[in-house]
Amino acid sequence: MSWRDELAALMGGIETKDPKAAINEIVDLSAGVAEQEANEFFRTDHSAADYAAVGRRVYSEYILRMENEALEHIMSRPLHPGARFGEIADPEAKMAFDRVADIFDRLTLKPDMRFVMIGCGQLPVTAIHVIERAGCGDVVCMDVVERAIDAAGRLKDIFGWPALHPVHCDGRHFDFAGADVVYIANMVSPKAAVIEQVARTAPPGCQVVVREPYGLGRLWADLGEASLPECFSVGSYGDGSRYLSRDVFLEWRS
Repeated sequence: MSWRDELAALMGGIETKDPKAAINEIVDLSAGVAEQEANEFFRTDHSAADYAAVGRRVYSEYILRMENEALEHIMSRPLHPGARFGEIADPEAKMAFDRVADIFDRLTLKPDMRFVMIGCGQLPVTAIHVIERAGCGDVVCMDVVERAIDAAGRLKDIFGWPALHPVHCDGRHFDFAGADVVYIANMVSPKAAVIEQVARTAPPGCQVVVREPYGLGRLWADLGEASLPECFSVGSYGDGSRYLSRDVFLEWRS
């Protein structure tokens, strides 16, 4: 049986399974699929769009459950003054938190910088990492879902992060003037439109990172780099992760 046949079988029953188990089956299958093969599948196979519509629903449910469990875990723990997120997060939240550590190898981050994250979710691990490790004084995390912004606000209060500013906003309508770093999360959609807004309103030289799917990870996330504005090019790629996403570091064309 080819990997495409296996994928068809998985997708046929995916919504009857536990979301985490279903996503892990696809991730395991992807180990035998070259990225170029996956790209060809998404370019030519008429089933790809239908699979992606289902994959987004299942992956979103997996993320929602993971975030809810992580928040419950944090809320149930007595926190000492100065407690750090990575010390008390449950294993899955800790894995998500550690996953973004490579941004510090490639970005210039200073205390006086403004860091803007689009698509923070209920567990804004990238923004948290920036606050705890880089000490940026102004960290904006936005999402279109009010529940996510409420959760980010609760974490701000619990940990005492004055630099964290949760904002209920669509990245397509945000003014990025004054941003020193912009980070676009993997699940942001439509991702290309948000990148266009960054190109229109962010100052030239602003550091821009887009979390992108690769391989079969495109079943649950938008690919933005395929339609970048003319002012951007791909500078480098970060390491891949278990759930088939990686940081893409954009460069401004001169």
